[in-house]
Amino acid sequence: MSLSLDRLLFGLVVALALVPFNQVHLFRLGFITLGLYEVTIVSVMITATIIIALRGARRRFTGLFFSWVIVSAGFFVLTPVINGGDLRSAFRQIRPFLPFFAAVLLLVAPVKGNVTRSVEGVVVGTAIGGMAAIIIHLLFPEFLTTALSANEDAVAISVVHGRLCWSNAVMTFVALSYVVTRKKTDVVAQVCCMVCVFGTLLTLNRTLPPFMIAFYIVAHYSVSKRISRTFLSLAILSVMAAVLVFWLADDRYFHLFAKRFLGHGDLANIYERCVLYGRAVMYERYLEIIMETFPLGQGLGLPYVSTRMGSVYITDNSFLAFFLPFGVLGGFLFIWFIERIWGALDEKNLGPMESMDLVRVLRIMLAFLCLVSLNIDVFSRNNAVLILAFLVSSILGEKSKTSTSMATVRG
Repeated sequence: MSLSLDRLLFGLVVALALVPFNQVHLFRLGFITLGLYEVTIVSVMITATIIIALRGARRRFTGLFFSWVIVSAGFFVLTPVINGGDLRSAFRQIRPFLPFFAAVLLLVAPVKGNVTRSVEGVVVGTAIGGMAAIIIHLLFPEFLTTALSANEDAVAISVVHGRLCWSNAVMTFVALSYVVTRKKTDVVAQVCCMVCVFGTLLTLNRTLPPFMIAFYIVAHYSVSKRISRTFLSLAILSVMAAVLVFWLADDRYFHLFAKRFLGHGDLANIYERCVLYGRAVMYERYLEIIMETFPLGQGLGLPYVSTRMGSVYITDNSFLAFFLPFGVLGGFLFIWFIERIWGALDEKNLGPMESMDLVRVLRIMLAFLCLVSLNIDVFSRNNAVLILAFLVSSILGEKSKTSTSMATVRG
């Protein structure tokens, strides 16, 4: 039964990578609308809890886990006292943290896994989910309108403007990590990686592509110390993917690309529209909240920004996602979370492992994800944080297995 739980957990994480659109909702339970990815995450949490009950918990992450349970539960229960909000609004705001809570639980669970096999499953699952998202987006817009009908913003972004609302674009970092650590040319890995790159380009996200290029160069050099044939071939395939994007895209896509990246010939227009009247206004409001509620935080249940489109309960900055509602305590616990993962990926702590190149690249990936999280909330409401935690847990499980084997041989 023990190994069956590990296989089930692995299958659930791969299933999460397979989900093309997080915004698709299945059914309503009272005032709660549940989506496929949320059901999957809850299943991951239940499985991880059973593993902890059977095997115990990893001491390295136990303090972090209980600290987050106490803080989140305390802020949720005391919402009416802290800011006069209601529990329904508090639930609405803490709900996006579900991937993060599952990630912390996965770090505590002593998973028995192989990190190479885990990465392979995640990469293949992400590529299949990305291919499904691309096909639906390009060929079946009517189906997409129906599937995303519960989320007006997703419909506007994907159906009206033509951008791909792929949920796992950030996981392209994992695909790149896998490709650069392969000892031999792996056609399947390269195809999966190209699908992920293609899907990321279709999202028209301005943050991910430059960071992915920089990460790929740094990760590749850290492994091979030279420009290899694999590096050049993947670079050429990336250019081909970009050409394919423009070939398949329609006029809406070209119009939006020109607007987002070129400002219709006026780059100053991008700065004025996105920075001065976009980010600057939001960050001014964030600063007001911090000054007014420091050091305890705003609490749960109140929006960060209210616009003509409605109230906004989330932010695109991961650190602020924790600092704004939970104050200094939330910011400290978030940094503690990153530090625990960073330390878990330290070669000195792990000792000899067959997959050390992959571990080294995943540590570099964590550093890049921290930079990306300044403009994309990677660590609270993105599937990437859960999958990253699963990979770290697999590494620690492989380390434990390796240590036991070495001890047996010495004995």
